[in-house]
Amino acid sequence: MFEAICYSCIGKRDNHEDNFYFDGRYLSEFEQNNMVDNRVISLQNNKYGHLKIFAICDGMGGHNGGEVASRICVENIANNYSKLAKCEDIETIVNILQGEIDKINHCIYEASLTDIKLRGMGTTLVMVVIFRGKFAVLNIGDSRAYWYNGNTLIQITKDHTEGQRLLDLGLLTVEEVSVFRDRKKLSKYLGYCPAGYVLSADEVFPKMDTGIIMLCSDGVTDFLTDIEIKNIFENTNDLSHIGALMISKATANRNADNTTVILLK
Repeated sequence: MFEAICYSCIGKRDNHEDNFYFDGRYLSEFEQNNMVDNRVISLQNNKYGHLKIFAICDGMGGHNGGEVASRICVENIANNYSKLAKCEDIETIVNILQGEIDKINHCIYEASLTDIKLRGMGTTLVMVVIFRGKFAVLNIGDSRAYWYNGNTLIQITKDHTEGQRLLDLGLLTVEEVSVFRDRKKLSKYLGYCPAGYVLSADEVFPKMDTGIIMLCSDGVTDFLTDIEIKNIFENTNDLSHIGALMISKATANRNADNTTVILLK
């Protein structure tokens, strides 16, 4: 049986720049603008169709801008679902999504030019596509996808950040990156669109017959270590309980960020 749950919380911020695409559902402008501290929006889904899409977008660009960018992204995913559902294989779906991602990038950038309050806005994107038992994960930015297989927590995606770049080059250790001032600076996101630039997401086609997939914004990973996340998974097999614990622990910090989690079992 397929199970899915989504939790999204404003944390200790004044505005909610996170959004999500949850099998057709996402936060409207009204819902984003009316999130308040300690309010959590949760959704559940236990139906399994031949195509399922789940995504998290973490907006940036100050008040107004971040939520606009993340909403543009999820709205465009929703608008393309019918076309994607007609595809015959997951590779075709991913190819179409890559083209749409570049269009969304241009759309966000062009919208940012219409209002000075939106200048510089952008958003991350992490997405899982499930089609006839096959999986694809797409990623831009530092929102993440994990797979918990019952014993091990595996990070599927790789962050597009200055900290990750320095790790890959071997110039800093994990401990050094954790205190590096510019570690969170994004090298790739939707909304960056210089002339001639074509944006594409990293794509992975993982083999996952069992376990739990987690998508999350950095409101989780900035405040919980992988060990702490793994301990939550080990504590219970119930998705609702896992999601509630993840949100509760991640937003307990006085500097808690917007936090969104999608869990798929």
